[in-house]
Amino acid sequence: MTEPPADGETRSFHLDRDSRSFRFDAGFWARRRLARQSVQEALTIFALPATLQAFVVDITKRTKLWRSEQIDVAKELAGHFRDGLESGVTPEHLITRFGEQVQVAKMIRRARMRCRPLHWQIRHYGMLAMALLFGVMLVTYGVLAVRFFTASPTISRNYFAEINAEAKEIPEEDRAWPFYREALVKYESFPKNVDEQWWDREEPPADPSSPKWQVLVSYIEKNRQSLTLIRDGVKRNQLGYVYSDPANDHYLRKWHGERPDAPKNDALFDISMPQNGDLRALGRLLRAEWLLAVHHGDGDMAAEDVATLIRLTSHQQSNGFVAQEMLSYSDFAVALTMVSDMLSEHPELPTDRQLRDLARLISRFAGGGTLRASFARDRQIVEDFFQRCFTDDGNGDGRLTPEGLKILDEFNSAGPRDDEMSMSLTLSGPALMALVGSRMENQDLAMRLFDRDIAEHSGPMHTWGDSSMKAEIGRLMQSFTTRTKYMPALLIVGGAGHYAFVSEHKTQLRDGILTAIAVELFRRENGRLPKTLDELVPKYLDEIPIDRLDGKPIKYAIKKNRPVIYSVGMDGEDNGGKMPVEFDDYVATWQWKEPHERAESNSTAGQGYDWILFPRYQEKPKN
Repeated sequence: MTEPPADGETRSFHLDRDSRSFRFDAGFWARRRLARQSVQEALTIFALPATLQAFVVDITKRTKLWRSEQIDVAKELAGHFRDGLESGVTPEHLITRFGEQVQVAKMIRRARMRCRPLHWQIRHYGMLAMALLFGVMLVTYGVLAVRFFTASPTISRNYFAEINAEAKEIPEEDRAWPFYREALVKYESFPKNVDEQWWDREEPPADPSSPKWQVLVSYIEKNRQSLTLIRDGVKRNQLGYVYSDPANDHYLRKWHGERPDAPKNDALFDISMPQNGDLRALGRLLRAEWLLAVHHGDGDMAAEDVATLIRLTSHQQSNGFVAQEMLSYSDFAVALTMVSDMLSEHPELPTDRQLRDLARLISRFAGGGTLRASFARDRQIVEDFFQRCFTDDGNGDGRLTPEGLKILDEFNSAGPRDDEMSMSLTLSGPALMALVGSRMENQDLAMRLFDRDIAEHSGPMHTWGDSSMKAEIGRLMQSFTTRTKYMPALLIVGGAGHYAFVSEHKTQLRDGILTAIAVELFRRENGRLPKTLDELVPKYLDEIPIDRLDGKPIKYAIKKNRPVIYSVGMDGEDNGGKMPVEFDDYVATWQWKEPHERAESNSTAGQGYDWILFPRYQEKPKN
């Protein structure tokens, strides 16, 4: 067996691949022995008394240095004590003079660690800094967590209860909803294999033997009671719908299978308003009856159906929510279409009196004048949103709450998350609370953007420019800091400009139909069509309505001995009442685009055509 070399020898140790012989390195063995050597072994050469040797061992262990460093320290201390002994100092005196072991060990440790390599210093102090940072973050999170999880909103105003209180104050005899509710309970829809809105896309068949004709007739006959109840309802002054009313249970179960009209925790922004969509079904029923009346030449019934539909749509606006108003405007446009079709295809059906009555009813819809959403309830939605998301410090300010975080997440994700995602979101709540701006900052921004958008779209469409609200929202969304700070405001603020466009669109359609009625009354009385619209003022029209896309009077032309009433359309050019052929061109004549969108668009849709208000656009049949 080969013995390891003695200390001091310089032989190498490796495998020589050519000679297959071994050579030894004495330094290798020395390092191995040193790595295994203990402090006690290192001290044997100094021959210290047992008390001094134990003292040195204790100090070196307390330093908690690397083994090699401890051996070096032990040798230095042993040398120091060896010198003291040789000078005649007793072991006890040397120990007493040396100092307290713990403090000496700490000083030695600091001194030795300063001598360690640079890479170790960087790693060591880097880890210390990270640990310190983590500790600071943990403490900060703890403080924020206490503030966040102890925060709760103060519901100082129950807007939902106020809406219900207003509805309950309406006298029973003035409420239309009980009649509509009964009509909905008795309502029988088309067979499941028949689309209830097929007549909006194709004319009903004139042949009574047609299957569709029989379906339509059967539908009307099955719903005679509902039609009577609708006519009774429109005679009342207001809708009078009360949310969470037990009297609605039967109706809600039939139409929805549950009670979806009660918002969660009375939150105004969570209100579903199921009655609005259901009232539209009653509107379709009136349109179906109108189709049969027109086919049978029953002008009285046709005029009554139009008038009833207009009054029904007026009731839809009762609560003042912009969503309700937009649905009402949409159904009002259906009534305008029915009048347009009567005048263009069956002008003999309504009498002069019926036309005047319809004109009066149309002009007074939603209070008359320019149709505009009030936004009164929608302002309350914004206020309710912030009072349910933030605390209240008594001065209109506050911080984000756990309840508010859940609301923001539902707004952002369009629904609740699963348990795992909800837990992650909750744990991130304290950090989000620190990043999200205060209640006052967010509510002020939301209201400012809201009011600015309303102001910029308060006039006719030809006065509108690019939306500064959209520009500011785009700027805020570009930065993570501002996007997070104003997240609540950006989630709740609505686009008043879109609703203004819908209002302008329906206002222009209404003005076109009122002008068409005036033209028809003039024709009946004078035996000819007016040469210009000026002939209609003041007997048939108080004034000529404006073209809302150029600010000038609405346009009029005679084509094939028939009147055409139109607007210049989005291209701003008067093309003499040129009717689009393709549906895309028709939509492009009235679909609002901001100035920069029109400038950047390469589309030619709608160019060279006008927005025809009367007669109604008929889409080209597909082959």
